[in-house]
Amino acid sequence: MVEWMNQSSVRPAWETISGTNPTTKKYWAQWDAFRLKDGLLQRQWVTTNGLNSYVKSPQERLAEVHHQIRGALEFFGEVMKRNHDVKASQFCYTDGDKVWLYNSLRKKGHSPKLQSPWDNTVHCGGTPFRCDLPDQGKKEGSAEGSPRQSFVVVSWARAVHLGRL
Repeated sequence: MVEWMNQSSVRPAWETISGTNPTTKKYWAQWDAFRLKDGLLQRQWVTTNGLNSYVKSPQERLAEVHHQIRGALEFFGEVMKRNHDVKASQFCYTDGDKVWLYNSLRKKGHSPKLQSPWDNTVHCGGTPFRCDLPDQGKKEGSAEGSPRQSFVVVSWARAVHLGRL
């Protein structure tokens, strides 16, 4: 093939090629797709969609796959957030657990920035919604001076387990 291309740029007749091996016949059928450069046969890439269509197709596919993966990551991120919220809001307190108690009351005359709405740790009582407050001192007017037993009834949203903070 190289010799025939050196001699002429016109494809030889079939009668000349028909007696050669099958590989030469395949190259002869693709004569217009080859060019001779520095003694080597090179294929000329001819596309109907333009010169760079063989590059554009993988780039478009890459953008499509990238978009699909990003969507999957966002979806699973939302699933993880939802699962975390469900686990955090459905925490069961047992008797004797220490929890932080939310107190929405503010002290007058103090800066709100310096006040934390979360009181010190309290123990959960015998029922799920009862938390025993720390001792508030002695009862006034009691002869024995027995400590004041106080508790508060809380909802799940107003108490947070000590291990969760």
